[in-house]
Amino acid sequence: MLIRLRLLDPGRVRLRIAVRTLAAAVAALLVSGAIGRAAGLPGGMVVIATVVAVMVSRSLHATSLPHRLSALVHVPLVGLLAAFVGRLMVQSAWCGAAVFVGAVGGSRYLMRFGGKVRRFGRLALTPLIAVLVTPVPPSAAKATGPLWGAVCGVIAVACVLASQIALPSRPTREAAAAAGDFVRAAARLRALAPGTAAHAKAAAALHRTALTVEDRLDAARLPDGTDRAPLDTLAAAVLTAEVAARYERSAAPRHGTKPAASGEAAQVVPAQEPFPRGQAASERADSDGADSERVAAERFVRTPAVRSRAGDDEPAAPGGAMPGPAGEVTPGPAGEGTVARDEEAHSASGAAPSSVPDAVDIALGAVRSASEAVRRVRSVQEAAPDVPAPAARPGGWRNPQPQARLSAQLVVAMAAAFTAGHLIFPRHWTWTVITAFVVCSAARGRGDVVHRSGLRVAGAFTGAVTGTLVAHEVAGDHVAAIAVIFCYLLVGLWLRETTYAVWAFCVTSLLAVLNSLNGEQGGALIVQRPEGILLGSACGIAAAYFVLPLPTTLVLRGRAGNALRVLQDLLAAAREPEPRPAAVRHLARRFDRAVRELAVVAAPARAHRTLTRRALGHSARAARRAVPARPHDADWVDALATCAHAARSLALCDAHTLAAARPQLGLAALNLGQVRRRLGRRPDATPPRPARTGPAAVVRLDAALGELYDLLPAPAADPAPPASPPPSEPAPAAAG
Repeated sequence: MLIRLRLLDPGRVRLRIAVRTLAAAVAALLVSGAIGRAAGLPGGMVVIATVVAVMVSRSLHATSLPHRLSALVHVPLVGLLAAFVGRLMVQSAWCGAAVFVGAVGGSRYLMRFGGKVRRFGRLALTPLIAVLVTPVPPSAAKATGPLWGAVCGVIAVACVLASQIALPSRPTREAAAAAGDFVRAAARLRALAPGTAAHAKAAAALHRTALTVEDRLDAARLPDGTDRAPLDTLAAAVLTAEVAARYERSAAPRHGTKPAASGEAAQVVPAQEPFPRGQAASERADSDGADSERVAAERFVRTPAVRSRAGDDEPAAPGGAMPGPAGEVTPGPAGEGTVARDEEAHSASGAAPSSVPDAVDIALGAVRSASEAVRRVRSVQEAAPDVPAPAARPGGWRNPQPQARLSAQLVVAMAAAFTAGHLIFPRHWTWTVITAFVVCSAARGRGDVVHRSGLRVAGAFTGAVTGTLVAHEVAGDHVAAIAVIFCYLLVGLWLRETTYAVWAFCVTSLLAVLNSLNGEQGGALIVQRPEGILLGSACGIAAAYFVLPLPTTLVLRGRAGNALRVLQDLLAAAREPEPRPAAVRHLARRFDRAVRELAVVAAPARAHRTLTRRALGHSARAARRAVPARPHDADWVDALATCAHAARSLALCDAHTLAAARPQLGLAALNLGQVRRRLGRRPDATPPRPARTGPAAVVRLDAALGELYDLLPAPAADPAPPASPPPSEPAPAAAG
């Protein structure tokens, strides 16, 4: 249980961010409370400063120092505007709602641009939403002027900057801690039987942990003159160990195989296709997204090993068996075979294979030693690069950018939520408006709005019940209530990236406790709060479907296109006359990140596949297997993930192996081009040609590309031309 909890946040990276955010919120609470008591202000301004600190801390994470300092100017100015809007909503609800929706929509629209404009748009949303979360009561609106909104913004940003200075990020230490969790995850994976659901989940956790190590290494900015060699060594060791641990048992040779003769000439065993085209889709008809892990392992088992020029079997990661600690093949002493041939001898004699696990142990030992060296390297957080502005789309205003579409959906959803909330829930209309904002503000497409709404409703219903019960227990004790609020906040910030339902649960619960401090109690709130959230979700879903809709399939194809471009760069780097294995490894991790971004937007598609296939009975599934059905979008997303497994194995090949496999890599590049044409719905796409010879990693990549091509929907066929008249009959004359 403990290792599962550790693998939810490898290296405790998100926990440190949550603690830093909580420290900023507590500091803002104390400072604004002291100023409020000295000035005789109501407590609502204290809550606003605390909420702004929580939201600004997330926006200012991993940003440059000039941008953080500029927040001291931007946030107070928007806070001043938010205070005016808050007073206007108290005096005239409908005029205030119109101004508020316009301000939020304008801030959201700025995020369609890149660079500093995008960052400013994100920062501008924080004071506006803080006023919505904590509406200014009439007494506070009269007692406080709009200037105090700017003061709350200054306090919040200053506390955030102070928490970042007091608790700075140490990427190298976090990478070393994540590497320790990687070793534990590999040990857990080795204890599970391949092909099971538990093994697939453990393999996915291992991969997430490896990417966390890589992300923290890339985020490290070292002092001038410091060598990055320890960081590169750890990155290579983690990649080697990941491939080794993943295919440990899969790479064990089967009984009855004969070892190659020591003087045998160079040959490559023909690679047969692992399974017929189209069979993989039916095998995964009843599986979820994690089954791509199992499919990749099965493909590795069925792919024959590749013989080297000396007649020995190459390691699994570069070409069929297990890699050494650095992804290279180390031949045994004179007169002995390689690891794979020793395994064949053990298998023929009936002994249990032992060399392959030893290779994994060596790889994990290299990870341990490299992580200790990285832990001693001093580093600071590197500022994340600015998101570039999207390219112009053809069609002009008739075909708006995705961010412009999402901004329009947000405006319509919040306008509908304001109207419905005021009419149905006059006292608690904010619950409806906040929900509409949450489900539409960070949406990536139509399916994401529905998926996020479902998670929010599920978390909110649970949080409303537990939060109301907890609020009843701490009623009258402000210290205990505040402690409970910050506990909910810490857990929500920590596990927010794991699932949005946890964040919705924690926010709904802490708002229930917060509202109890203002005197709102009673069992009716247990039903009223979820009803308001359900109404806000309905407003968001309606806007996503009827206001410039952005289909999920279009979003998936865009992310998949980005991932395949990275894979194209990887194959180009591997086909260079003098390939550099380090560059190939770097591109393999870039491909992993692109596939991870695709998996994020594919969550609604996978949830839809799971729900629809669970709704079908056994007989219905059998009928669908008998009659081939149209593949689900989540199926080809999983097929693209299997390409990442083969790319990681390819990244462990040395320069000699890559140079010898240039013809096979060229075929893989041609096949990738056909897959990209199919993804773009081009009618000139042709099925990829399977590789018959070459390193096992390239053969597996070709097989994965072929499966991906088959699962992608074919472009719509052009209407058939009218039949030409028989030759004996003259063609009709043209009119006129």
